[in-house]
Amino acid sequence: NTITQNTIIENSYDGIMFYSSFYNNISRNTIVSNNLNVHPLDLMGQLALDFLEINASGSITFYLSRNNLIEGNNISSNNRNGITFILSNKNRITHNSFKSNNGSGVILFGSCFNRFIQNNFIDNNEDPYFMTCFRNKWKENYWNEARLLPKPIIGYLNPGVLSYIIRLEGKNIISIPWINFDWRPAQEPYDI
Repeated sequence: NTITQNTIIENSYDGIMFYSSFYNNISRNTIVSNNLNVHPLDLMGQLALDFLEINASGSITFYLSRNNLIEGNNISSNNRNGITFILSNKNRITHNSFKSNNGSGVILFGSCFNRFIQNNFIDNNEDPYFMTCFRNKWKENYWNEARLLPKPIIGYLNPGVLSYIIRLEGKNIISIPWINFDWRPAQEPYDI
């Protein structure tokens, strides 16, 4: 599937949502001011709906999806996050502008081997973050200002990959702080 050169604005839910979808191309779209309410999806167990409603909605949301290309989009001024990945792997996110989102530009839950290359992260309320994710690569992104040092991307690891997504009644969940780095952040924003 290809979604290109659209204006996606002021939807009640996600601007775009993929569920168990592969090899999509999302490029040169403007995705602005979406409300991002929670979806009643079953992710291999009972969802912690309150957690997803508060934290995990995105103007573009990927559930159980992989090998997607997200390129050249303007993702801005959304009610919550720019892009959310839940159990979604091997996606390439490049040359996008994440600007003035009320949450984070990007959040990841249980998602691995994703590449974030040459994106702008400007004036979002929160930096990108992750929970129980491995081997994601952040390279040459612009982070709100010129940086001389590598940019840390803060996250957490948990004993069970799905511990934050699936409700585990009566169990204590231990979070271990974890950090990814963009080792060579861009010194000025990209023209996207």
